[in-house]
Amino acid sequence: MPDSSLLRERLENVLEALERIPWRFADIQSADDFSRSEKGQDRLDAICMILKLR
Repeated sequence: MPDSSLLRERLENVLEALERIPWRFADIQSADDFSRSEKGQDRLDAICMILKLR
C-alpha cells in the first residue's frame, strides 16, 4: 500500500502545476501562437516542463 503522505504530496504538486498552466496560456489564442514567436515557444516549453516535472 502506498504511503498516503507521499501520495498526497504528489497530488498537491500535480494540482499546483495544473493551476499554473492557465496563466501560461493567457496570451495564446491558437496553437500557431506557440510557433510564431520565441515568446510563444518559451511558453510551450514552460508548460511542458511543468507537466514533466510533476
